[in-house]
Amino acid sequence: EEKQPLIREQILNSNQMLDDVISTANVAEEPKLEKETDERLSRESFESGLKPSSTIAYASHGAHIESPSILTISGQRVNHLARGESYKYTYLVKFRREAKKVGFGMLIKTTSGVELGGSVSASNAIKTLSRVRAGATYLIEFCFQCNLNPGTYFLNAGVTGEALGPEGYLHRVVDIAMFRVVPEQGDRSTGYVSFNCSSEIKEIRSPS
Repeated sequence: EEKQPLIREQILNSNQMLDDVISTANVAEEPKLEKETDERLSRESFESGLKPSSTIAYASHGAHIESPSILTISGQRVNHLARGESYKYTYLVKFRREAKKVGFGMLIKTTSGVELGGSVSASNAIKTLSRVRAGATYLIEFCFQCNLNPGTYFLNAGVTGEALGPEGYLHRVVDIAMFRVVPEQGDRSTGYVSFNCSSEIKEIRSPS
């Protein structure tokens, strides 16, 4: 009840969704914890309803991507992330056909489509899986450090290879999952990526 005036004022003065405003208000009023680890754990969480409505699954060519998840290093499923911490992005790929030169990839981007960065499982064709049999299922895992500023972000997933044709996407899903980086009290970073900047102000000349 005591937060109602703050929440109402923020809604009227911004375009943020209600849940973002409430989240910001809650974080701003959280007491500072003594241990940094406990503070991080209190901000990481999983919200079952946090799913993108813009998901696009392209045609499958012998493989199918499913069950995307973000996990803490200890294995806890989350989609509210703490900046500066490391996580694992995982998904399953089921192969309905035999494939060759198989590789996997991921991409993190903004909700407006700006590609921020990603990774692939193999740097060249020699390091891909030379052969995957029909009926096989693979668990793909990408580790990443969350150096993003507070906001909402989307994830892509893709699998490439040769299956009854030239090398290309065997399956690709855009906006297959999403996550939020939670706000931090007293944060001074700007933009999408945190470069862990610091500032210093010095007066080098005083008025006479």
